[in-house]
Amino acid sequence: MKTVLVLAHPNMKESIYNKTLVEALEKQNYKNVIIHDLYKLYPDFNIDIKAEQNLLLNADKIIFETPVYWYNMTPLLKKWMDDVFEHGWAYGHNGTKLHGKKFGWILTAGASEQDYKEAQPQLPSLESCFNFLIPTIDLIGGKLLDPYIVYGAEYNREVKDVLPSIPGYLDYITK
Repeated sequence: MKTVLVLAHPNMKESIYNKTLVEALEKQNYKNVIIHDLYKLYPDFNIDIKAEQNLLLNADKIIFETPVYWYNMTPLLKKWMDDVFEHGWAYGHNGTKLHGKKFGWILTAGASEQDYKEAQPQLPSLESCFNFLIPTIDLIGGKLLDPYIVYGAEYNREVKDVLPSIPGYLDYITK
């Protein structure tokens, strides 16, 4: 199974969590996993739509990795989805290119799970903020997997704090 990890962190240099997780993935040297860093490729937000679509054609699983920004994904990832999931390609008449593919989410959240619950008691979970993906992935004929969420990135600022998350992260990407 070929997996494309669409990495959407705007500041990987300063990141502790995402940077450590991605470095752990790179060390494994998986032949069937492509790490695709959007902010490195498109710092000007000028996305090469055809190149991105071609990348997805050969993938069985597409995973989006993003820090949580105001209960949402990063701006470039949103633009990427808007641009790449074109009518006639991803959905609509003849838009079947992503049918049957699996889609996953890796979210790194600054606050703890408890902090999210206390700050927004009306929300059943942080995961529920991403429910808009259900109809999106359904429309393009994909299968949306449960997300992998890492909490506390803002409070735990050392690499040692990330280490317990690495096995689950690697399993999520490679299984």
